[in-house]
Amino acid sequence: MINRAQAEREFLSMTQDMATGEQLKLDGLRRVTKKHARELELAQHAARQAYRSKARPVSIEDVRELFRIMNIPWTLGNSAGAVFRKEEWEWTGAMKATRKEAHARLISTWRLKEPRSGAQEGSSKGFR
Repeated sequence: MINRAQAEREFLSMTQDMATGEQLKLDGLRRVTKKHARELELAQHAARQAYRSKARPVSIEDVRELFRIMNIPWTLGNSAGAVFRKEEWEWTGAMKATRKEAHARLISTWRLKEPRSGAQEGSSKGFR
């Protein structure tokens, strides 16, 4: 049986490891997004288009489908995780991936945030 001091030390160690892991993840995401900046920008545009055309939350699979329809090769790799990283997106939940290669993993679904009330389209004070 461990005492309170030992439990606190173990908890601190775990949270520090988690913080380090999160930082490593963010560092890696920054590297791959820099490498694929052009493709990422196109994918973010496609995500906005998918959301506006479907009027429902969208996932990375919707973005991939638009790329397929437009005959654009999917080269994002791990930087696909940054498509919905901008503050304009709000997480809505998760769904099982439908692509065979994804093995029914859970993937996030997203919606565009609504403009703040009183904000006018194109206003520098409102949402963009």
